[in-house]
Amino acid sequence: MVTETAPKAGERLMSQPEIQQYVKSVEGNEPQTIYCLLGPEDTDGFDNYGLPSQCLPSILPMKLAEKKADGSPVWSLQDPGVRPESGHIQCLLHPDHPNREIYRAMGLGTCKKENIKNEYERELHMQTKHKREAAVIKSYDEKEEKRKAMELQTRIAEAMAGKLKEPEEAPLYVSDKPKVKRRKRTKKET
Repeated sequence: MVTETAPKAGERLMSQPEIQQYVKSVEGNEPQTIYCLLGPEDTDGFDNYGLPSQCLPSILPMKLAEKKADGSPVWSLQDPGVRPESGHIQCLLHPDHPNREIYRAMGLGTCKKENIKNEYERELHMQTKHKREAAVIKSYDEKEEKRKAMELQTRIAEAMAGKLKEPEEAPLYVSDKPKVKRRKRTKKET
């Protein structure tokens, strides 16, 4: 339980003595909410500005002391009042994913992440959070692609084999028109 409250959004940033005083006022080992102040310019395009995170009081001073390259803080006890744009793409292991039954049969777990911004970030999420599962899914996808390619080749070969069997003899065409006689050319006409 906290006896003092952190400054609210819009107030100035806390100084080191104020941070120390705030940390001392935290009773027990109750996690405290801190807010990330890293924007896309600080993180190679990832916008984490305003995202809340939980931090134990024992490491709170260390987190609040972290600085960006320009000297401004990385974390704050103050809510900046903004959140990064969230996405709508689900993790491949999400319970509502279309391939969930296939992945469940393979013994893969679930992930509740459903706010991924784009396919690139989903790939990064899979590689960092679900490395083994990502390898299993990639292997499955490659096998499935090969199976479909073989199936297509088989159908093409069967279709070609059906056309290349014995060709039927075309019926003889006989015209009803009278045959026109041509006159022969002589040497002078040529």
